[in-house]
This record gives sequence, C-alpha cells and structure tokens, in this order.
Amino acid sequence: MINKEVLSKIGISRPRELSEERLMGCFVSVTQEFKGQEFLMSYKGRGFLVRGDITAIKGRAKSGKTCYLSVLVATVLNGKFAGFGALVKDLKVLYIDTEQSLSNTQRIIKKALRMAGLPEQDNKRILPFNLREFTAEERTQALEMLVENSKPDIVIIDGIRDLLVDFNDIKESHYLISLLMKITKVFQCALIAVLHENKADQNMRGHAGTELTNKSSEVYQVSRSGDDERSFYKVTQTDTRNLPIDEAFTFQIGEDGLPQEVFVASPLTPSEKRKNTITENFNRFMEPGTSLTYTKLISSYMEATGLAEATAKKHLPEAMDLGILIKNGDEYSRRIYMV
Repeated sequence: MINKEVLSKIGISRPRELSEERLMGCFVSVTQEFKGQEFLMSYKGRGFLVRGDITAIKGRAKSGKTCYLSVLVATVLNGKFAGFGALVKDLKVLYIDTEQSLSNTQRIIKKALRMAGLPEQDNKRILPFNLREFTAEERTQALEMLVENSKPDIVIIDGIRDLLVDFNDIKESHYLISLLMKITKVFQCALIAVLHENKADQNMRGHAGTELTNKSSEVYQVSRSGDDERSFYKVTQTDTRNLPIDEAFTFQIGEDGLPQEVFVASPLTPSEKRKNTITENFNRFMEPGTSLTYTKLISSYMEATGLAEATAKKHLPEAMDLGILIKNGDEYSRRIYMV
C-alpha cells in the first residue's frame, strides 16, 4: 500500500484520476518474467515493427511515404513482399488516413490488395478509415474508438499532424504522443505514425516531431532521388533502439502504378573514393606482386602522377594504411614496398 504521507511529501496529496491500484501496476519487479520483444515484420532477415511500440516514418511531401505504407500493408496481407516478411500470421491492420480524399485512400488500399495478389474487395484484415472531414479533437477520439473496437495488431496513422491543432504546442504534442504510447501498451499493438520533415532539415516537424522521435523505438526516412520517371524512392532507418537495419529499401513505381523493389548501388564513401584514387595512382607504374625500394617507389610515383615529392611521401603511409601496399623486412634495412 502507498502511504498518503509519502504522496503528500512529493507534492501529491491525492493523485488526480490516478488510482493506487493503477499506480502499483507500474511497479517493476526484478523477479517478474516479462515477454521479450515481438517483432511483427522483417526486412532482409532483420526484425522490425515491435508490438507495443511506436514506429515513426518521416519524409518530405511527395517523397513516397504513403507508397511505402502500401508496401507494409501488402506484406501483412500476403505474408511477404520483396525483402519484407510478416513474422506473425493473420495480422490485422487499422489504417487511418487524415490527409487525403476518400478516393485516394481507396486507391492506396486497392494498390496494397493488388500487390498482395488479392481481389479488390473489402478484407477483414485491413480496416481503412478516412478522417479528413473531422476536427483534430474528433480524429483523436475516433482513433481511440476504432482501436478499442477493432483490436488491431498494427495501427497506421497517415499522418499524425492532423490529430493536432498546433504541432508546436508543447502541451498538446505531449498529450498526443502520450496517448499513442498508452494505446500501444493497453491494446498491445504496433503503431506506425507518419509525419512530414522540416524543409530546412531532416527532423520531423514541430514539437510533435521532437516528442515522436524521442518516444519511437524506430524511425524511418523516406526520400526521393529526383522528379522524373527514372527517380527512385529510398527507405532508410535513421534511429532505433533495436537491432539496426543497415540496408535501405529502394523502389520505383512500375508501369502498373505499383511499387517495385530496385537495387541501387550505394554511393562511395569519402574513404572509398580516396582508396580508389590512391590505387589508380599505383596502378600506373606498379603491377601487383612487384616490389620497389623506397627511393625508387617515391620517384616512380612522382613521375606517374605529376605530384610533388612531399605529396608522394604523404601518400605512401596512406597507401599502407589502406592496405594497398605492405612493407617487408627490417625497419633499419633497405625498405621494400609491395603492392
């Protein structure tokens, strides 16, 4: 039992709307056995989307966020799509659209059904609702009602900005994100929250974005490579409390209007570019397996590249660090370097 004197000492003479029973239910015993994380989906063998947690998806306008949502819905309905897989059978999805028209919401669901190889008919495992006509307060109430009545495994909200009047209001943002956390715990569902990025940076908009980033177990960014038909969309994990997913998911929109996975070579890192440059320099005058003395190596490098002696001498230890060259023999002996 909680002593009322203890509560009064910490400034709470009587917890408002908080029962003693509920408070004690938050006690964490070191001897109690808790269920481990339950991942509902996977990508390339790595689990993601945890039951009882929030996952955030961010991106600029028209960056492909909604298309990515259709990929996730199709994966749930079919069991797999591209490199994605559903780790639990017969998952139910509650899909809430707060932004688009009724016809656009319908088009998204039809697209997911076609991707899953299913007929364009109402399906008990995907429950789409369009709340565009509601006020922010009504949308929040509708969210609670729909989750309580449908008991979904996954809740998708596209997007949560429309559950707020002012996404920069600290109190309002805190209340909403707290509500989302409560929903995931009470109903043991995974919740996917979509929010736009700032135009100036890659952070999610407003105080709501800050709160969402802090409280999400995973954050994914959706970006677009260009504006023409050859452009592709890229989904990258930017934050996680779980095992990281290093490989990005890239897709294009096919002629049939459906997302299709494509494989795009990752751009070289600065260190990779540097290694290629140094390697090409040595390839101009040294065959693999040959060796040169230090003096001959420096002079040959200068002649092949047109670089100054000081620069050539700087490139030599760099080439050794990069594994392009190795040094043999006693340090005090005549040095021989090998590719």
